[in-house]
Amino acid sequence: MEKFARIYTPAVMVLSLAVLLIPPLLFGSPWTPWLYRSLVLLVIGCPCALVISTPVTVVAALAAAAKNGVLLKGGLSSRRRRG
Repeated sequence: MEKFARIYTPAVMVLSLAVLLIPPLLFGSPWTPWLYRSLVLLVIGCPCALVISTPVTVVAALAAAAKNGVLLKGGLSSRRRRG
């Protein structure tokens, strides 16, 4: 994961900076829409979004189940425990 992040993170940042700078400087486009587009690219391209989304989904599902009266015990899968 660290090898991937070492290349991926700077690449997303450079691409986002290019999205921010190239259209206004080269083509005379307004700055505001390209600023928002570059920020959207940063948020979507952030690997943290992928890492955070799974636990948040699990917690939301557990909370929804508890709200509907479902009781869940333990967090292990149905596979047999080792050890």
